[in-house]
Amino acid sequence: MSTFQNLKTYDPFADTDIRIQQRNGRKTITSLQGLPEEFDQKRLLKAFKKIFACNGTIVEDEELGQVIQLQGDQRANLREFIINEQIAKKEMIKPVTGQAINAVKFDPSGDYLFLAAQNRLVYLLNSSSGKIFSTYEAHHREVLDLFIDKSSSKFVSCGGDKTVFHWDIERPESPRKYYGHTMIVSRQKRPIQTLTDAKDSISSVCINQYQIISGSVDGYIRTYDIRQGSKIFDCISEPVTCISESSDNNCILSSSLDNTIRLLDKSDGTLLNSFTGHSNKQYRLKSCFDKNDEFVFSGSEDSSIYIWEMLSGNVVNVLNAHSNIVCSVDVSPDNLRLASSSVNGQ
Repeated sequence: MSTFQNLKTYDPFADTDIRIQQRNGRKTITSLQGLPEEFDQKRLLKAFKKIFACNGTIVEDEELGQVIQLQGDQRANLREFIINEQIAKKEMIKPVTGQAINAVKFDPSGDYLFLAAQNRLVYLLNSSSGKIFSTYEAHHREVLDLFIDKSSSKFVSCGGDKTVFHWDIERPESPRKYYGHTMIVSRQKRPIQTLTDAKDSISSVCINQYQIISGSVDGYIRTYDIRQGSKIFDCISEPVTCISESSDNNCILSSSLDNTIRLLDKSDGTLLNSFTGHSNKQYRLKSCFDKNDEFVFSGSEDSSIYIWEMLSGNVVNVLNAHSNIVCSVDVSPDNLRLASSSVNGQ
């Protein structure tokens, strides 16, 4: 059986909490809370201001107590300082954005994680340590989804501003901008093709060598064959919130707002299986296969992660790793790790 059967439910980030808040324009504030009472907050603030070369203050919160606030994005600096000074162990630090994480994706190597956040930013993290390497800012509204190329050197982000950005990972300051529903591999500044069949918002897109597959809130999955110039429409009759392809490109996994995930034969739309038990009536939740196409994973509105056996459709595990709605999941390329994100920024 798969190694996923050995996954246990735990919360490794129960104590120290690092958050970032977006202020007017592009200004941000980083907050540190949950430190043990024996530490002198004023001395820590003085050290932070000197080492990080930033301004800061201490505010009193009725529920959280003393909270240190620093100007700018100081999450990586704070995390490194706290670990090096043995104030807290690295597994006790909770790195959050303070807002919903709409999508989480491993890069093809499995060494890095990309987060698409409601605060209009994309984050690049080390998948083992959680250290933030870089942030990418260009969207004017929340970032909804990501696609990373096989070389791990570039990625594409799309957002609520109806814009697609093509990024060079090493140059976060200069993305290429694309308007409309385009082929993301284009090197032109205008779409080489626009697909306008959807009658409502397009919630998810999959791309392979010859096809573009889209899922829409109008209840349809549309498959466009670039070689043949043909298109196939499959009616789900429920708003489609996420689609993903199997590793062999023969099946489509479709999540919709009726508490059901459907497995479809891509060639003719035949319903091969369905997966239920989770809760999905209001939010855009993402589902995915494992890399061997043996299991199906999905977030849920009941704060859990559900795992089904693909052939039988039976629930084999339920993970309670979050305190709020789980909106995205992704399996690492080595099939040994599972990443998830929540609407509360975890």
